[in-house]
Amino acid sequence: MPIMSCSPVTDRTFKNLTATSRLAAKLTRNISGELFYLHSNIDVDSSSTQFQYSRSQAGFMLTAEWK
Repeated sequence: MPIMSCSPVTDRTFKNLTATSRLAAKLTRNISGELFYLHSNIDVDSSSTQFQYSRSQAGFMLTAEWK
């Protein structure tokens, strides 16, 4: 049985950037609110393919708590 050796692929680059921000505040005695934003950017470059993927998300959340 022949022995095969593999060398690492060096012609590819993968870059990932993620940024997040969040603002939370107590609105009343029982209710708090939160705003958030998330941005992701993925960049892939190789000899056979090249693409870039960007995604942004924003959200709002309310939380009620009784003690």
